[in-house]
Amino acid sequence: MAKSAFWNSVRKALTVNPKISTGMPDAKEFRFIAPGGQPPTHVPQDPLANDIAQNPYYGRDFRRNYPRLAVYSQEEVAGLIAAKEALAIGSGESAIAKTGEIFSLTEVLKNAKSPLYTPTNLPPTPVVRKFRWVNSSEQPPVPEGTYWPTRNMKIED
Repeated sequence: MAKSAFWNSVRKALTVNPKISTGMPDAKEFRFIAPGGQPPTHVPQDPLANDIAQNPYYGRDFRRNYPRLAVYSQEEVAGLIAAKEALAIGSGESAIAKTGEIFSLTEVLKNAKSPLYTPTNLPPTPVVRKFRWVNSSEQPPVPEGTYWPTRNMKIED
């Protein structure tokens, strides 16, 4: 759209600096290359997370990422004990690992040079603590015949 000479003179008269745009620049002067016509400068790689075949839902769902139970067979435990014995003797764990021998746990425990557990070195035991619950002193009295009374309880010290 061509500007008329009249409106151009009005614009020059009302602007402080006529060389600065008044807010509506001419599209031909504003951009040399249109934003849609520019070549892409960065093409992101498609991450493996977008591949739904290799990224199942249960692997992405962090809400159900519970700790997993570690299970060892008797042969694995016997191999670990035998490797510890071999390290204590000095023959090295690598010799046992190279043989690939399957150990029996009872045989490894019988033939152990130093016993795993002694009366002074006992295996770990779970802590069992028994609690006794008593009524709290802050509990208001409950009327007799209440259908479902609620009580404040605390652990007795």
